[in-house]
Amino acid sequence: MEVNHGSLGGYRPADIQSERVVDAANFAFASALEGGILVSTFSFESESTNPDDFELRVIDASQQVVAGINYKITVGVFQSDHCVGGFKVLVYNHFGALSVESFDEILTSNQIRQMIGDSMEKGT
Repeated sequence: MEVNHGSLGGYRPADIQSERVVDAANFAFASALEGGILVSTFSFESESTNPDDFELRVIDASQQVVAGINYKITVGVFQSDHCVGGFKVLVYNHFGALSVESFDEILTSNQIRQMIGDSMEKGT
């Protein structure tokens, strides 16, 4: 039986519930709020800039092993169980030191709902 391990150095699926992936998503979100990226530049449906006011849900993630790990993550952002938007981000983990390499796309609440299905927004 032949196993396809993907291309060497390429991105591979990552566990969306992995502590490292979730930590990277939380770091990116906090960084975006501090820099005003989600609130002032894009149509993010919330007035708050406090990361504790939100719940993040990692929708998709992939990782690439380099001198550390690159994580491509799609994140849904919820406030009081209501989707307020989301984003796609590239986070670099250099042996525990996280940095946001790029925010690749800001997603509307409708785009997030389409990705996860409307039933997940209500927590079911």
